[in-house]
Amino acid sequence: MLTIKPIPELAGPLYGKEPWPLRFHTHSFSAKSLNTLASAIVYNNFMFGKRKAGIYGEPVDSPSGPPPEGIDWKKFWKAGHSIITDDGQTFPGPVEMEWISLDGVAHRTSLALEEIFPDRQIHHRVARSEVKDAWLETLSFHPVKPEILLELNDRTVRVYMRAMIVSNIETRPGDPLSCLRNELVEVWAQSY
Repeated sequence: MLTIKPIPELAGPLYGKEPWPLRFHTHSFSAKSLNTLASAIVYNNFMFGKRKAGIYGEPVDSPSGPPPEGIDWKKFWKAGHSIITDDGQTFPGPVEMEWISLDGVAHRTSLALEEIFPDRQIHHRVARSEVKDAWLETLSFHPVKPEILLELNDRTVRVYMRAMIVSNIETRPGDPLSCLRNELVEVWAQSY
């Protein structure tokens, strides 16, 4: 019989902990800029937004347009930048943002994700009674890695979370894959 032995290092500080409420130690991140005249979003030394480096290294800004019409673009929005810190911290630092809103006003802010997620709790829409117990038992050695998504839209910044949760309820009867829940949840918003 095959025996699975957990590797504590994979779970980090979550190893052996009670899995409910769901918590995270690592995450992935993406940012999208909409309706701005210029934008630069930096997280974990990675540039998001529309700012690029020119031929001599100078910053070159370009406007970002409105969201795509006719489709629910957030339904397909994924985070592709994995964040794994080497110092045991969940967040490598703040999200630094500079942008010009459509009215021509320049904005600059620093967003501390550890203040938005102080207890590292995963935001989702699945009740404990709907979570598959066999899946929940694996979380102490293989925790959920959520996606944190930041939307910069004109004067408003929104932070969302998306995490795969295994439910024991099919959202589309007869489709076993519909037990996998991955809804986008708005966690925080502020207008500037």
